[in-house]
Amino acid sequence: MGTKIEIISNNSVEPNIVIEDILGNIVIADADNKYNLEQDWYCLKIPYQGVKHEFTDIRFNGQSIRHLIYTGFFQSAKDNQRFQPATAVWEEGEFIMWFRPDLGVWEKTVYEQIGNGMFGKDLFKDYTLTIDRPVVVDKNFPENIRSFFAHSFGCTWWKNDSLKFPYKQLDIDVNEDTINAINELESKLPHNKTVNGWIDHMSDTPTDEADPRPLKDIGNHVVEKLLETAGYSHYLSYSVMTLNPGCHINLHIDDHVNCKNIEYVRGCQKFYMAYGDLDGVYFKLGSAGVLPLDRPLLINTNQHTHSVVNQTANARKVFMCYGVLKSHGVKV
Repeated sequence: MGTKIEIISNNSVEPNIVIEDILGNIVIADADNKYNLEQDWYCLKIPYQGVKHEFTDIRFNGQSIRHLIYTGFFQSAKDNQRFQPATAVWEEGEFIMWFRPDLGVWEKTVYEQIGNGMFGKDLFKDYTLTIDRPVVVDKNFPENIRSFFAHSFGCTWWKNDSLKFPYKQLDIDVNEDTINAINELESKLPHNKTVNGWIDHMSDTPTDEADPRPLKDIGNHVVEKLLETAGYSHYLSYSVMTLNPGCHINLHIDDHVNCKNIEYVRGCQKFYMAYGDLDGVYFKLGSAGVLPLDRPLLINTNQHTHSVVNQTANARKVFMCYGVLKSHGVKV
């Protein structure tokens, strides 16, 4: 059955709408002005075309989406600024709203992610929006890997202070000096393990048994500065990991249930910096989707199932660290 989408506006001029699927492909309405939509995530866009519009409602097959309209926002084309709440278009830019045509599933999903009192406020002050898009990986990878990456978990609103918060990209540029420093650090680390093309060099004390130590004990000024800039005051453990070409890390979730300093590990607290040839390397972190790897991250691998594939012709390298974030403080 087709989905008819009506925009109720204070303007007599009917606004133009654009519907895109999860991959960004435009969906065209049929002769009855209905869209043939699967039970999946889509993006509704209303571009500004010289006429101001204030949207009072959006209806799917005649039914109001009610306050789900406030999950939409206006993206300005002038300075890329994002406005919310903003159920309107008034300058160059577009109104954007992620939705599901199966309204009940959309409501169930959003109500479990966003607090009741937040609709009609600026959600981006307290939440982060991720869009998980499907990725097709090479046929040589196992079925569970291919189906995990190929499935789209769609749109998720993450409470910024939640234990489940998935990742945060850090405003840190990686240069050649940083990479050289990490390579030097790796050369001094004991070889810990090799599993199916995954080679891990780790610091002496495993994460679960480690106590916080000052960053200066790492003995590498550039790496110490990198972690300090990322927000750490102390470290627990660190490692340099290599994933060989054509190899993968199977689906798993990190298990630190017996960690003696679990408060420094639980949630989004792991430093993660991939480097080298990354065009063809994919790290999918559960419902949050494929991670951006162009800058270092804080990631949450103990709350989300994840997997990595290396489709490049070169080894993928990553530097990881668990430590004490300055905002957390050291337990005494």
